[in-house]
Amino acid sequence: MTRGWRVMRDGVTALALLAFLWLIAAKLNDKTETVHSGRFHAADGDSLNLGNERMRLYGIDAPELSQACERAGGVWTCGQEAKRALQRLVGAADTQCAGTERDRFDRLLVICRAAASI
Repeated sequence: MTRGWRVMRDGVTALALLAFLWLIAAKLNDKTETVHSGRFHAADGDSLNLGNERMRLYGIDAPELSQACERAGGVWTCGQEAKRALQRLVGAADTQCAGTERDRFDRLLVICRAAASI
């Protein structure tokens, strides 16, 4: 009977230790969210500026600003058009962008919400 109690005690101890380690890992992964609101300026099709803060839209890869694209045999400035489209989306005063991580260029990776859209 004593051996059974020791096995149960060791199992409960191991389970408690795993739960404690899980809580520590969850706390270390807990990052504070940075939120910006206002009238943003589109730097290109996937990057924004608000004052001195530079931001990049999370999960978006738009054409480069100087990039040209071809459609139906004609060339058009798709990079400039991507910038104009983003500016229309985030140019309202009540746009809000929030993120927790930064990219390799120290831009805040954000997800934005705008009350008004195109």
